[in-house]
Amino acid sequence: NVISSFSLSSWGTSKINLSLERASSTALKEKSLPTYKGAIIKGKTTILKKLLKYIKDRSFLIVDDSKTATLINMLTLKKHYPNVKIITAKNGVEGLEQLKNDRSIKLILTDYEMPQMDGLQFIKKVREKYSLDEKIIIAISSAKEKDISPTLLKVGANDFLTKPFIAEELICRCDNNFKISMLIDEVKELAYRDSLTGLYNRRYFFDMANKLFLTSLRNNRPVTILMCDIDHFKKINDTYGHQIGDSVIQKTAEILQTNIRKNDIVARYGGEEFVLFLYNCSVENGIKVGEKIRKKIKNNRIGSIHYTISIGVSSKGNNVEELLKNADDNLYKAKKTRDKVVGD
Repeated sequence: NVISSFSLSSWGTSKINLSLERASSTALKEKSLPTYKGAIIKGKTTILKKLLKYIKDRSFLIVDDSKTATLINMLTLKKHYPNVKIITAKNGVEGLEQLKNDRSIKLILTDYEMPQMDGLQFIKKVREKYSLDEKIIIAISSAKEKDISPTLLKVGANDFLTKPFIAEELICRCDNNFKISMLIDEVKELAYRDSLTGLYNRRYFFDMANKLFLTSLRNNRPVTILMCDIDHFKKINDTYGHQIGDSVIQKTAEILQTNIRKNDIVARYGGEEFVLFLYNCSVENGIKVGEKIRKKIKNNRIGSIHYTISIGVSSKGNNVEELLKNADDNLYKAKKTRDKVVGD
């Protein structure tokens, strides 16, 4: 399949239009393939701009053994989503490999009838790892196989298209699924964020930390957890009031957020406690991060208020819960003298 690793990034507009005309002509002769009439809405409304922003830096995956259908769908998607990278695969086996290699894939367009692994088995495999909102799957099949659509939806397809279909239908279904995905992300963001600090909350921490921990086991990478607790926080609240106490929590959250890497997690664990999950980080480096944070907080002032933080660090544990317990035990040791970092 000459299109299996096909990329449009180096194609000029004239070449795309020429190939589109040729592919469309071929498709009209093959009744089972979608027709293209070029009637895509060109007005970039506010919603469309929001959609294009949402899928920026995302990739699309087309899984289909038909060269012609693949090319038509690629050109249709590329015309509506010009800045998206489009990846192709000839069957479900190749599709799974592409998913493994490119974590940015958001939309999957898959045919039903394919060699080696058909669309049904492919969707089942994808859903073993990714939820409906993590990877959007639109399944495609011919009119003679319309009885298969409920089965494909039941095993995990977000939507379904029956051949032949026009370009507008494909784009409308993609846009509608992106809108749903955006709403889910917005709801998750509200559910996962701490309202006072803007940091992720305890629920998000456990969701992501468990996933990253499993990834670390597969890739044989170390992970380290830091448990942080503001020293004498009750005294700060009692002496200066809760408004100042909130300012201390907010400033601490800011310092924590600005002193970790992009892929690390920092969350408000509860009250004056914070937790950091450092991926691919040894306990020695985790202690260094903790010391850096401790010194910055000690040198920070909120008005005339001076405060410190204690930190427990651990990379020992067979799961996230054990890591947290060991980090918490080390935090307890640090709290005996306060303004201290204690590691394994």
